[in-house]
Amino acid sequence: MKSFSGPAPYMQHMQSIKHIKQIERQDFINKMSSKEHQEETPTAETRVTSGATVHSVNASYPERVINTGVVNYTKCDTCQATFTGHENAIQHYAGKRHQKAVDKQTLLKQLEMLPQTVAKQSQKPSPKEHPSIDVKEHVSTTYITEQTPVTKEKEPKHKSDFDWGTPSYEMEDGPEPKRVKVQYAEGYGCNCCGILLFVDLESALEHYESDNHIAKREAYMNNVI
Repeated sequence: MKSFSGPAPYMQHMQSIKHIKQIERQDFINKMSSKEHQEETPTAETRVTSGATVHSVNASYPERVINTGVVNYTKCDTCQATFTGHENAIQHYAGKRHQKAVDKQTLLKQLEMLPQTVAKQSQKPSPKEHPSIDVKEHVSTTYITEQTPVTKEKEPKHKSDFDWGTPSYEMEDGPEPKRVKVQYAEGYGCNCCGILLFVDLESALEHYESDNHIAKREAYMNNVI
């Protein structure tokens, strides 16, 4: 939380472009999150292990928070966090930090399968005619890069240059952020920078506001025009 020395600095901050931009970004993230995660919390009989004791409790959790049916009240393996008691564990499992870690772990497991898919598809075309694709994992993004030139007969309508050997994907037209669906993974990507999929919406928004992206987007638009 930002502190101010008086009314004048407070008003100056509230009217600044940085503050207004931060408010707009937060509102956009909240709007997209509420649209994508409109789901009711199920109430179910959950099996709980606490030390050597096994008992049942009537708990209300989202399915993605507890997806194994077993709750560990001493440690969270996903976040590597230890608990002091039941209340502390329940608070952690229902928190945004744990939910975000579960979502990120699920997405990274899905992306780990991409290199295997690329290897199978790259055996079909001839290496003289089609490029080899290098798929790399990043902390916040998945990059697709080309190593050899492409020989094309017709220009694709809605796909960029990463075509041969790349897992099939669909990227929507329109303003940023652009939603992209890569087989079983879905999120946001950047066509002009060659970034196929971001881990979350916040990472995508930070990229779209970077100087590097703005420069590449202007160059990309000039080439298209």
